[in-house]
Amino acid sequence: MTCNLITEANFKNFAKRAVLAELLETNNSKYKTQEELAKQLSKMYGASFGTNIVRYGNLHIIKIILSFPNANYLPNKYDNINEAIEFLMDVLLRPNVKNKAFDNKTFTTQKQNILKYLSSISDDKQYYAAVKSKELFF
Repeated sequence: MTCNLITEANFKNFAKRAVLAELLETNNSKYKTQEELAKQLSKMYGASFGTNIVRYGNLHIIKIILSFPNANYLPNKYDNINEAIEFLMDVLLRPNVKNKAFDNKTFTTQKQNILKYLSSISDDKQYYAAVKSKELFF
């Protein structure tokens, strides 16, 4: 299952949307830690979950992806579709928010992680070269 949160590309909002994607991926009001979230995915027969941000032309997209096994391959053909939908609903509609703000500890951690990632891009020479050639080309 994939949920795409699409808006017009606006460079002023790229950082905010990047942090939002990370916040949605790490926890929510039901699964308050990454460990709790990982345990739930394990209970869902090893489901995988993640977020990604991409830009296509004038669109900026937050992709939320949940992969889970087909019931035909589970013991007793366990129908896990409702569990998967509930999990996505927790991610999308019940974020870890207090007083109309994301949990401060999680927010600070994810913001620092993104800053560290951005500062390390030049260390990955292959990726850095690809980014620079795209800048030249586009």
